[in-house]
Amino acid sequence: MNRSAETTPCSTWTMAASSTGGGTPEPSRYDPRTPPPKAKRVRLDATHELPIPPEYRQLSYGDMATTIEFDIGFGSDSQLYTLHRSALCEVSPFFRMTFLGNSKEAREMKMTLPTTFCSIFETFVEWLYSRKLLINAMDGGLARIRGLRFLASLYIFADNYDVPQLKNDTMDVIISCVQEGYLLPGPEVINEVYDNLPEDSPLCRLLVNEYARTGQVLAGSSDDWPAGFVFKAFNATMRAIEGFSPLGRPTHDCTYHDHATEAERSACLVDG
Repeated sequence: MNRSAETTPCSTWTMAASSTGGGTPEPSRYDPRTPPPKAKRVRLDATHELPIPPEYRQLSYGDMATTIEFDIGFGSDSQLYTLHRSALCEVSPFFRMTFLGNSKEAREMKMTLPTTFCSIFETFVEWLYSRKLLINAMDGGLARIRGLRFLASLYIFADNYDVPQLKNDTMDVIISCVQEGYLLPGPEVINEVYDNLPEDSPLCRLLVNEYARTGQVLAGSSDDWPAGFVFKAFNATMRAIEGFSPLGRPTHDCTYHDHATEAERSACLVDG
């Protein structure tokens, strides 16, 4: 993967100057030795420390000799990745239970994820070791739609494999995109979101509220969209029109974060 340059963080996310157009988001690695990139980047600097259970602290990053092999993708397009077990277990209860238990994956030190795209997994790897998301800024309308599609898939990955901080960090980038006026995704992406997430998921709620707030027309027929999405978007629109639930542009105030405890939510609000 390409390495990107270090930027000076001035806020949770920053935009750098650009001389080239955007493209499909592709992950890159952080390396302060390389010159500044020409492509405009959106940087999310996630610096919050994750709470680690006391029984796991003995492993931490001192156990760098134990690695897990991941087979990502299907058939000839699949690729192998080797990651440190301690890093995986620190950020995900799912990986912690899988690789510290008696599962087949724990015995073989290997996991196969045939339905995960390599670009999604590589972005996860970059985030895993840096706690930063570097996503190409999208300039054209179609490119921006593809950018939100990528972010939605990354959010679904984080939800499926229980990586809560990656999920919240991805949501922060999605909200930044919405604030920048990105067009909302169409039925194909909405269906993917609703097929893989519960309807009360923060991402589902954000999409419902944004369609209601912006009045963006649902393309095609109602059959092209998830029934739950159409119902909730209609209700949110009517409640906003009648003044019961005014809808404002989403902000980075933890409204769309997913926290396991009230203490985590309170800490997030303080840090934010």
